[in-house]
Amino acid sequence: MVLDALRSLLCLQVPFMLWRLYFDAFKVDLLEFAGRTMLIAKNAIWAALDLVKILSCSNKEATCFTVKPMSVIGSAADSKFGHVWVGPSGMVATVAEWGGMMRNKELQKSKNLIEKYHQWLLAESKETSPEMTEAYGRKLKQVELQLAVADEKMAFSFPG
Repeated sequence: MVLDALRSLLCLQVPFMLWRLYFDAFKVDLLEFAGRTMLIAKNAIWAALDLVKILSCSNKEATCFTVKPMSVIGSAADSKFGHVWVGPSGMVATVAEWGGMMRNKELQKSKNLIEKYHQWLLAESKETSPEMTEAYGRKLKQVELQLAVADEKMAFSFPG
């Protein structure tokens, strides 16, 4: 495992990171810079993990100033950010997944508000006079339709 980490550090992570830094550090295009920065950071995280593996002789319980660097850096390497596929398609997929998760959160918030409003309407309709029951019934149908639309949007949202 130590030899694999040494090979990865010297033949993969550091050369690619230096290559990207050398050729891409002084470009001005903002969109390309964001993608390159993401790949450079990925190489830096994995290089740090390889270096920690080498220095700790693959001992996951090794500590440095009461911190276990293998677990700290390993958690960053095991995140979505650490497993970015190489190239633009991987970055697009990662951004799409993050965007989908953000959309799902917003849809869930919206659905929760509609559900609370639905519960309030139900409680109010039980306490109201008979002549107002029809008005509450129409509003309840509209809110139930909004709930169905929210459920459908969530069902077709990426990632599902």
